[in-house]
Parts: sequence; C-alpha cells; structure tokens
Amino acid sequence: MTPAPVTDARKKAAPAVVGGCAIGLLVGLAAIALGAITYANQERLGERGVRVMARVTDARDLRQGSRETFDLRYAFDVADHPRTFTLGDELGRSDLWATTDGRAEWEKAQQTGQVEVIYLPDDPGINRLASRHGNPLGDAAAVILLGLLVAGVCLRIGWLEATGQGQRWRSVLEQIRKAMRPAP
Repeated sequence: MTPAPVTDARKKAAPAVVGGCAIGLLVGLAAIALGAITYANQERLGERGVRVMARVTDARDLRQGSRETFDLRYAFDVADHPRTFTLGDELGRSDLWATTDGRAEWEKAQQTGQVEVIYLPDDPGINRLASRHGNPLGDAAAVILLGLLVAGVCLRIGWLEATGQGQRWRSVLEQIRKAMRPAP
C-alpha cells in the first residue's frame, strides 16, 4: 500500500519561519553562554572571592503585590585600581541594584552606610553582596534553562520546516490555539 498524500499543501519551507528559527536559535545559544559565564563567575567568587566593606550609595524598598524586596546600590575601591567598582553584570552594565536577604540587613546597611561585598581580586568588577544567603546561581541556571528551551524549540521547528514537515509543528500550534480559546 502506498501512504496517503500529505494534506498540507505547503511542503516547501517557509523562509520567514526558517529565518526566525535561526535567529531564535542564536538568541537561545547566547542565553546559554551568558548563563554559563554568570555561573562560572559566581563559582569563582565562592572559591577565590575577597571581602571588603563597600559604601552604600542608595537604597530602595520595593513592594510588588505581596512581595517586598530591599535593594541597595554600593561602591568600593580596591588598592592599585584607579576606578571605583559597583555591582555589574556580564552584559557590561554597572551600578545595578543588589537585593539584600531582608529588611534587617537593609536597615543595618543604611544605618552604618556600609555593606560587605565579595569580589574577585583579578577582576573586581565581578562582585556581589557577601551576605547573600539565597542561591546566587539560581538566576544563571534559569537563563541557561530558558536558553536551552528557546534553542531547542527553534531548532526543532526550523528542522521540521526545512525538511518539508512544517505541517507537524503547525498542527501542534493549532492544538494550542484551540486549547487557549475560552469555552463557549
């Protein structure tokens, strides 16, 4: 017996879908790389970090619904380095807000005007609050997982589209659309 012909009239790849998937794949891979660098930096801070007292330069108390966070900005100097260091990230941003582990640490930092920071001696731009009891690697892991998800989905859809099997992913998309429609 010969298989029934495919009912989807589009067997040719849609260039816009393949291109979008290629861009999505690159974004996913960039997120994985960024997460891996962040993870490695946090590991290095845990292994070789040096503690120093930093000046508190600003403080804020944010309430979003039932969630409340206590944030600080800080700055510190390191001998033999001409610049002042602040909290930064792997994207090159600096003077970012650091979330404390609660109101007590936040209030103490404001009263004393100082907070303890841990930094890498070979790269003081890599630093964080020393008292941070939460998992500083959680954000990096989330970025890596998100990057894997985006890259995986884009790779799968792009492959299906490029090999003329686009109807397979489109049928899943249609099922999702139907499931999201409100019930009559």
